[in-house]
Parts: sequence; C-alpha cells; structure tokens
Amino acid sequence: MLQMFQKAFRPSRNDSLSHSFSRLGWLGFWMQVAVGAIPLALTIYALVFGRNSTPGTRAGFPLIEYLSIAGLLVLAFTTMWSYRYTRLAVRLADPDRRPAESAVQRTVWTGIKAGTIGIVFSMLVMLFEIGQLLIYFLRAPQAGIPVVQTTGGPASWQPT
Repeated sequence: MLQMFQKAFRPSRNDSLSHSFSRLGWLGFWMQVAVGAIPLALTIYALVFGRNSTPGTRAGFPLIEYLSIAGLLVLAFTTMWSYRYTRLAVRLADPDRRPAESAVQRTVWTGIKAGTIGIVFSMLVMLFEIGQLLIYFLRAPQAGIPVVQTTGGPASWQPT
C-alpha cells in the first residue's frame, strides 16, 4: 500500500493526488458541516433555553457533557482540517509550491488521528448514555402488569 501511495505522489499528467485531496477534502468539509449543524443547534438550544428548567431524572452525569463538548471541538478541528486538505491540493497541483512527501504524510496522519479521537469520543458518549438508560430502566418499577384475580367470584382482569 505504501508503494501505491508513493506512485500516486509522483506528478502525473492529471495530478491525481491533488484531485483526490481536493475532492475528498471538500466532501469531508461539507459532510462535517452538515452533520455538525445538528448537535451545534441542539447545544445552543440547551444553553439558551435549558438553564431555567429543573433537572430531570437523568441529569447529573457531567462526564457525558464533557465528552460531548470535546467531541464537538474535535468535529470543528476535523472540519478545519478537511478544508486544509483542499489548500494542500492546490499546493500539490503547483510544481513550484509542492510540499515534501513527509509534510503531506504528517498532514494526513494528523487528520487520521483527529478523526480517530472523534470516533472514540462519540463511542464513549454512546456507551455511557446506553449504560445510564439501562440503569434508569432497571430502577423503574414494573407496574401495570395485568393479573388474573380468581378469588371471590368471577375472574376479572385488574392491574396491580
């Protein structure tokens, strides 16, 4: 795979590496803007309108909030980094401004590491939320199960 990358790094007639960076950079940028708009809008809504409300039954676990905010910060960084890929594509297309192979590899690895950190934060938030919901549902009483009453006359259904 490294040899394939090295072959792709060499300049060709159509500069396939710069086109790939440009296309994937813009695709990543706009996808992250679209996906990031939803949690950003919900965070702003919670900050503006959520202060006067009383805490619910699931309130009080700040680690989830901190991980969510950290995930949003990583999302902002990776969005900016995707835009940086488009600028790198412009530099790769110009033979006079073409960066060294090591600089391109560092840029790519930084993006991969940031994306991995974002995925880990998202997975941790989901796992903590699932655990919190499981505990919440296990604590809830099991009420409303109909039981057949057979004493003192005809059978009837009554909730317990």
